Amino acid sequence: MKLFLRRPTLMALVLTLFVVSPPSFLFAETSTEYHLRVAEGVAKLDANDLGLALQRFDEALALEPKGVEAHYYLGVTHARAHRDTLAEKNFQRAIALDRSFLAAHFDLGVLYFRIRADEKALAAFERVEHIDPERARVHYYQGMILRRMGREAEGEAKLRRAVALDPNLGAEVHFRSGAEDYESGRLGSARVEFQAVVSASPEGALAESARQFIEKIDSRSEKEKRWTLSGSFGLQYDDNVVLAPDQSTAASAAITQSESAVGVVYLLGRYRWLKQETWTGDLEYSFYQNLHEESALDDFNIQDHHLVLSGGRRMGPYELDLAAEFQIATLGGEAFLSYLKAGPNLSLRHSDGQISEAAYAYGTKSFENIGPLFLNNADRDVKTHQIGFVHYFLFKEKGNLYGGYRFEKEIAGDSPAQDDWAFDGHRITAGVVLPAWREITLAFEAEGLARDFKNLNQLAPQLRREDEELLLLLTLTRPLGAHLDLSAQILHQNNDSNIALFSYTRTISGLILTAHY
Repeated sequence: MKLFLRRPTLMALVLTLFVVSPPSFLFAETSTEYHLRVAEGVAKLDANDLGLALQRFDEALALEPKGVEAHYYLGVTHARAHRDTLAEKNFQRAIALDRSFLAAHFDLGVLYFRIRADEKALAAFERVEHIDPERARVHYYQGMILRRMGREAEGEAKLRRAVALDPNLGAEVHFRSGAEDYESGRLGSARVEFQAVVSASPEGALAESARQFIEKIDSRSEKEKRWTLSGSFGLQYDDNVVLAPDQSTAASAAITQSESAVGVVYLLGRYRWLKQETWTGDLEYSFYQNLHEESALDDFNIQDHHLVLSGGRRMGPYELDLAAEFQIATLGGEAFLSYLKAGPNLSLRHSDGQISEAAYAYGTKSFENIGPLFLNNADRDVKTHQIGFVHYFLFKEKGNLYGGYRFEKEIAGDSPAQDDWAFDGHRITAGVVLPAWREITLAFEAEGLARDFKNLNQLAPQLRREDEELLLLLTLTRPLGAHLDLSAQILHQNNDSNIALFSYTRTISGLILTAHY
């Protein structure tokens, strides 16, 4: 943390503070003993003896409880020891006693910058800038904060102003920018910034740190693979076998009221076919198969193939992706459903701790007739529209909290057999993934869905079908090694419909072993 008074010149600057440009608090009557205690504390602070420095500043405050400089240096000492709450309290106390004391405003801003209280930091630096607009480091910190908040153009302007006022800040600006890019995973940009540090000033600690980062980036880039593979194998117990998790496909024959043990296999492969500084492209394929223990339920064995092709561009805190998805499913070994959809996804990183995403997709679902369960399955062909958003709050230790909403519309044909499947839907999702506790990660998701079907239903000619679905999913995961995880899952569904035939509850529990590489 860069304090207003830096260690190598601390004593010289404090003498300047007292002699050359004394602040208003020096005009108050304070004892010689008080000033001696402050000077001794500053000397200990300059020697990095924080314990004795705190003792001397406390002794000074015992002599003069309203001693502005003692409160300020207590803040400096606590900040250096990373006791942030106490540092903030003492800086604010110094400011309350003398609002013109710029050093306290500045160091309070630096403290807020370090703990990422960005709005408070900007307010503190704005007060300093108002009185001393030529102070280069004020513009430097303002620029770094604005960049971190996603206000790139404003941040760059501030950083250029800082370097214009103090050319020696150029290397530090590049280093800090490189560090921010490195933490955000923008390794190409980070390497450019660190190389600029080395080129500008090849000697010194800053250049050495930049070289170490460059070595890490180069090593990581060599090891970073463009593909990932995972395979999950599990055993589940389903207390009410239903055809598919998307209950818009429910029909009278699709709810069995039967219990069954179910084996599941899920395979996933992903390849990054385009990897550049601002452009990315991915190809993903997944395979799902379930097998019911009861042979009478073989017609409910589902096999699913899902292919996703996507490409995107990063633009500062924004990322725009376009994705096309194709899905084909079989039921009991026969072709059942094909689903094609495509659309854009826009994400915005507000800060390191918050991300928002908005997406739209248009698609078509085509169903195949299957006997004897689904002789008129093709009547359910629809066109689909989906638009929604989700917001993530990210925890530092690999956890997150999220919530979102999606509007869904499915448009069917005009015949009575077809228009049973046209609806407007509203889906609300919320969930949390907690940081690992004793190597166990807990994830919980809740989803509510309301569907309003647009036409009178053939199975209840006087009613338009209305469904309300609640889904709850709890997962506990523990790693068994670097490439192996064991998960326990419980999923509960409740579908409440005004047409009794479509109402049901279902609970699936199981253990899943996942290998990933």
